[in-house]
Amino acid sequence: MKRNLFYALLFVSLTINAQRKADNSVALENNLKEVYFNAFSGIPVVQSNKELIGIDPYQGKVIWKQPMTSLGSLSTLNGEGEAVVNNINNTPFIILENKTLLDTRNGNVLLKGNKIETFQLLPEIFAVLVATKGEKGEKAFSMIDMKSSTVKWTSALKVKTSLLDKAIALGSSEGTPESFRNLIYTKTHKIALMYGKSIMILDAKTGKVVLNDNIKTGMLFTDSKEQNLFVVEGSPGLVPELRSFSDAVLVFDFNSGKEVTKIKLDDNFGWHKDIDGKIFIKTKGDGMMYDYSGKEAWKNKFGEKRIYSIEKTPEGYLVFYKNEKMLLDNQGKKIWKKAEKVALNFGDDDYDWLEDQGYTKYEYNAGTIYVTSQALRYFDNKDKAKNFKKTLSYKSNLVSFDEETKALLIIECGVGSEGLFLYNPDKGLLPKKEQSISIKKPGFLNIFEKTSTGYFISSPWEYIILNDKGVIVTQKYYSTPGETGRKLLNVASGILDTAGAASELTGITNMVGGTPEALGNSMGVPGATTDQADKGVKQFKRGEYYTEASSMLYNPNRLNAFTQTNDYAFFFTKDKEGNKFLVQVEKKSGKEIDKLKFESNDPKYVVDDVEKRVFYINKNNLDIFTIK
Repeated sequence: MKRNLFYALLFVSLTINAQRKADNSVALENNLKEVYFNAFSGIPVVQSNKELIGIDPYQGKVIWKQPMTSLGSLSTLNGEGEAVVNNINNTPFIILENKTLLDTRNGNVLLKGNKIETFQLLPEIFAVLVATKGEKGEKAFSMIDMKSSTVKWTSALKVKTSLLDKAIALGSSEGTPESFRNLIYTKTHKIALMYGKSIMILDAKTGKVVLNDNIKTGMLFTDSKEQNLFVVEGSPGLVPELRSFSDAVLVFDFNSGKEVTKIKLDDNFGWHKDIDGKIFIKTKGDGMMYDYSGKEAWKNKFGEKRIYSIEKTPEGYLVFYKNEKMLLDNQGKKIWKKAEKVALNFGDDDYDWLEDQGYTKYEYNAGTIYVTSQALRYFDNKDKAKNFKKTLSYKSNLVSFDEETKALLIIECGVGSEGLFLYNPDKGLLPKKEQSISIKKPGFLNIFEKTSTGYFISSPWEYIILNDKGVIVTQKYYSTPGETGRKLLNVASGILDTAGAASELTGITNMVGGTPEALGNSMGVPGATTDQADKGVKQFKRGEYYTEASSMLYNPNRLNAFTQTNDYAFFFTKDKEGNKFLVQVEKKSGKEIDKLKFESNDPKYVVDDVEKRVFYINKNNLDIFTIK
């Protein structure tokens, strides 16, 4: 079963006084303030007024302690304020107050002192690349190895930042670290990335700086042999849908960092495709084939504006444009005297609309749905009369896609009234009219997942259950005692910005997206990417990653739990008499299965719904409950 995040998965961090007896209890010292949880390692971390404590949940014992004095200058952890603690998804690492990086398996403090600005999981080598703020314009790049729990290397680089970078930093939630927007990792262990105004190539094994150049860049890509780095000049934009491209592409050698050539285009860059050992580049006005060194492979450009696809054939290449297709030889010369017609259910104006706005495409046997930042459009493969357009606004809509069932969920957010749509053309689900629903806190919806009888949508306070046809079956909101003081634990997965979340639908950030509790894609802004521009981005093969990473889990048997379904959700609430409960809810029906009674308005607890446990602070103990 797959789940999908809307913006990022929010863990509620709260303390419990339970009515029934705990299955296990760990006695601790000092004043216990908070409990955190890392979903990859399965280790709960308790914060007292003097130290952080790692707990073995299997044997119910303390496995490590770290005095606050060893964690660096952390004002809220050391004081009385609420600490900002972020998990790096698919790793055992947590980030404390955006300054200290700690391994939850053993308590190792791997980085501390300077602000952690950016990071990314490199699943190929089970490591995390982290960028921290340095002195006088420098940034320190560190490689954190999961297997050895060590810092493999650190390299200091001069990096120029722009007003755009500062705006992005100011706009990020509580300064939470974000992922590198366009990082490339190669088979020869080279890392290419854009950071600030700089383009960099680093040696992943040693940290050696191969290239560090100041270039205004909109996008990076490489060839299938990972021989050269292609740098599209432009601007990355505050979010990907606002990025722009110029009419130049620089080509750098990955091994030496030297510039190979500069491709001067007749118009601004549109998209590219790696095909038959060459790179096809589509500009706003034409298309041209290049070899991997950036030299023109065709004698002439293919002078059509509305090119939307190119395929390899035994004779050469088949280029699709407007409602026509043309066969070219290997030098780009036309073989056919006249283009053949292509049966399309959209016209030239539709193509211009897609190319100008950028889109995310969902393909079905029955047709295709395109989602941009402004609209959803459906084109049926057989019946043009079924085509339709629906206006969207990324500022007020939520969109999520379940890859397993190919269900596309859209929620239009209003004031006191929302509209819900579930699309799947292959199952005849093409609603024109919304289902009206009142959602208390639509902006906090963070889960969309398939159940055995339909779909489950939820926030930390509320759930909505749909049947298989997308019809709303039931909905419930749980009012939370002490809600104003309730603190949410961020999940620093590198997809906290909504644009990154939406881009993950086509694989841009799905190398770091999701957690074991939330398998699947992330969601946020509709239409945050253009499919053609981002083709070929490496996909994170989650099953393979967890199989290989099982030896890095605190308990390797936890791997088996990742594959099991999770049939329950948990909500902290109170009844009419004022009794406070942690309610266990069955996702397919909404039935309340179990209740743990609390006495506090500010309970400190976390739920491990992979191995089905609840951890909560009960005076000077960490009580562990097994979920039935």
